[in-house]
Amino acid sequence: MDRIQSTRLIYLDCFSLKFFFSNLKDCFKNEVIIIEELSSLNNLTIKILNFLGFRLKELKFVAGHLNYKNENVFIKAREIAGKLSIDCSSDIISSSETILNLNKEFNEGTIELFMSRYLQLYVEKWIMNILVIQSINKLPNSDFKIFLRKPHIFNEKLISNYFLDLNIHFYSNNFLRNLKIYFLFITSKFSTIKFLYYAIKRNSIPSFKEQQNSVLCLQNDTVSLNRKKRSQPHWNERENIKDYSTYILSFGYSNSPQIKDEKELKKNNCYIVNPSVFLECYKSNKKNDVLKLIFKTIKQTNSKFWSSKSYQEKYHLLQINKLFLSSYLISSIAIYLKTKVFIINEPQSIYSDALVLVSDKLCIKTIALQYSNMNLISPLMMSNANVFCVFSEIYKDVFSYKNIKPEKYLVTGYLYNHLRDYLIEDSRKLKKYFENANVDFVISYFDENIQYGKWALYNDSDHLRDIESLANTVIKNNKLGIIIKTQFNYNSPGVLYPNNLLIKQAYETGRLIEIKSGGLRNDIYVAQAALASDLCVGHSYGATASLEAAVYGVSSVLIAENKISTRWDSLYNHSNIIYDSLERVLKNAIENKNKINSIGDWSKIIDNFDSGRNYNSKNNLNKLIHKNLN
Repeated sequence: MDRIQSTRLIYLDCFSLKFFFSNLKDCFKNEVIIIEELSSLNNLTIKILNFLGFRLKELKFVAGHLNYKNENVFIKAREIAGKLSIDCSSDIISSSETILNLNKEFNEGTIELFMSRYLQLYVEKWIMNILVIQSINKLPNSDFKIFLRKPHIFNEKLISNYFLDLNIHFYSNNFLRNLKIYFLFITSKFSTIKFLYYAIKRNSIPSFKEQQNSVLCLQNDTVSLNRKKRSQPHWNERENIKDYSTYILSFGYSNSPQIKDEKELKKNNCYIVNPSVFLECYKSNKKNDVLKLIFKTIKQTNSKFWSSKSYQEKYHLLQINKLFLSSYLISSIAIYLKTKVFIINEPQSIYSDALVLVSDKLCIKTIALQYSNMNLISPLMMSNANVFCVFSEIYKDVFSYKNIKPEKYLVTGYLYNHLRDYLIEDSRKLKKYFENANVDFVISYFDENIQYGKWALYNDSDHLRDIESLANTVIKNNKLGIIIKTQFNYNSPGVLYPNNLLIKQAYETGRLIEIKSGGLRNDIYVAQAALASDLCVGHSYGATASLEAAVYGVSSVLIAENKISTRWDSLYNHSNIIYDSLERVLKNAIENKNKINSIGDWSKIIDNFDSGRNYNSKNNLNKLIHKNLN
């Protein structure tokens, strides 16, 4: 991408004719660089204006490919936005007496965290725009202006105060604003309407084994007792019938994960609950004091929405109203099922916050589970549960910021560190397959989720380049085997690039293979591929797959392109773990395959990530569940 040279520049986040005519003098005198993608209509408008002598153009870039002050723009924006969204949430709460009182009354901090979740990506958009501008601009800060839309749902001063050295102007964008807020009022009810629609559609009286105490969780994976594939509840064993019931709330939507072995699940006191149970739950418990309080609050927030004169307060009251509607639905179910423990495996789900909101009033203990190798503060992944189970001590600071933190942490070790006995048979089959193909060295590659457009960290062209590099290496080295294990099945190279001749040729060798199972998410465990490999390759942003390989003692390296850095780099740098490209990894691995222990060796640092190294996280969680059931 070319650097922009000019004596005077204006950077504009989003082009509109309203902005153009409101700032005609600035647009006439200066070159205007537009950051966000132009629509077809605006592209045509820009061409006409340029013909008339104005200088306007859209900036072409990929955020994840840009650097500012030796840091990756995408990662830095996410890091800043994570903390700043919590600051914005706190500021909003303090400015509204209604929201402040609700935040105190209902499991203090839950509403603050809930608001920061939906604010996070919203705030990130502003931060990303600014960092993109800083990364491509060569002029002193005083020689250019930045025009950004005024963020009507949080105080823009929180952003301008973070970038005090920049000449930032916030322009008003009030077009149909009031109409939009009332349209939002209608759409905010859609998730509740959808839930009730499925409840009525499948109206039936559920039959569950009567239990005094039960565990409830939301479905986020395939539900099954087959421990060879990724599934939930991962802590329950087929041969170990529990003395309590486990209920998994499955919304049954078209994109919901699969449910398998339902008869076997019931034998193990594990039941699938779908929205149809709500009607029976409501009839049985509509006089419950907590449900009455929730319903009263729903009416209160609705009333305050109509009476408030502040657009910002109206917007957030709508979101909070939606939270309480969700709370009414899931709380009714939890009461009916005699829930005593709620397992939070999806902290970003509104239904997780909805039950935590009143868990203290319902005497339900909430347990949140860490499932990824988090390396920065992100409200989407945080929880104010009673207990947060983390892999090790180092993660406590990642899941705490100011008022947002759980009541206490429990170090349980890496979530899936107990799988070896289940996976070893299938891993041996993979090894045998490559032995029969005369392969003497196997590499597993774990992809990063692919993004598209200019706001991507790792985009489709990056992914194709890496897959072609793997394909080319397999073709050139007939003793090499490569396993591709994607996070999502729709990112399978066979699906994405069916007509790519190089990739086709590599597949035809039989030494480049994919392993996958399940629906949208690939239910194959990383550990299964890792235990069949000599070396595993992943990406440093995320890095959960690479951590899982390292937990099982397999050499595991991380690719950190475009100045990507993480909180854990000081640990990774103790060993030969970080590489700046996949090509360099492959070259180094092939040249050193006889001394592979010199590459990707986590032995000196793994205790920092998987505390205790006792492969006992499942038993630790079971003990915690039993303790809180009583």
